[in-house]
Amino acid sequence: MMDACTGVILAAGKGARMKSRIPKALHELCGAPMLSHAAAAIRDAGVSRVVVVADPVMAESPELAAAAGNGARIAVQSEPLGTADALLAAQAACEGSDSVLVAAADMPLVRPSSVSRLLAEHTKSGAQMTILTARVDFPDGMGRVRRDSAGRPVAIVEETDAGAETLGIGEVNTSWYCISSEWLWGSLERARFSANGEKYLTDLLEMAAREGSAAAVEVEEPAEAMGVNDRSQLAVAEGLMRDRIRVRWMQAGVTLKDPTTTYIDVHAVPGPDSVVYPGTHILGNTRI
Repeated sequence: MMDACTGVILAAGKGARMKSRIPKALHELCGAPMLSHAAAAIRDAGVSRVVVVADPVMAESPELAAAAGNGARIAVQSEPLGTADALLAAQAACEGSDSVLVAAADMPLVRPSSVSRLLAEHTKSGAQMTILTARVDFPDGMGRVRRDSAGRPVAIVEETDAGAETLGIGEVNTSWYCISSEWLWGSLERARFSANGEKYLTDLLEMAAREGSAAAVEVEEPAEAMGVNDRSQLAVAEGLMRDRIRVRWMQAGVTLKDPTTTYIDVHAVPGPDSVVYPGTHILGNTRI
């Protein structure tokens, strides 16, 4: 158990492209809000203290508290001033932690095993900041991870700021980080404002590389790097997670006669030797 680490989930984004009254982080994936998937990955990786950063309205929502899980604290970002400002809102809730694990609520496919490797690499490397990356075939729209001649990560470059050489990089940022607390909070204050008046966590990697050291570890599967910004991406992510759930239960002794037409929610539990026929939906907290 990593009591010296606090997990912070950034969930204050409005998610305008979802075209919904429901906050993006609370849209469901296989029967559970995206926020719940991030919280589960953090806890399953051994981090018990969880903080969720939300906007003032969302922070009062009982649905948010339920999705965050028992014991989670809610921090409020009063104005939408970027991810660096959002993390700064969680500073008081992270008091006493040696490191902060930062998660994006809209990256729900990141596996607990990848998070565990991120934490282990951060401890091993002694870096100020360790990032979770992925190598993908189609990095369009994603921040590229630039490395130096020794292979160390030195910057995250957003696609809008990238030149032709950087656009050719296939390693991308997943928006999951582990950062040493002693270095983090002062660095957030020093982060520069972008042209739109916001501060971004991606700038911290360049600062860490310049002032001490930065490290990186890759996810186990490239699909983990998929973010959800609209309903079409939500549908793709749900399909990927459903595949993951079906494989897990078949490996646990459940027979699925036609996996492609079988839907099993993330909290449902079909027991060993269950035989599930085509077109079946096993939803919610169902137990078989």
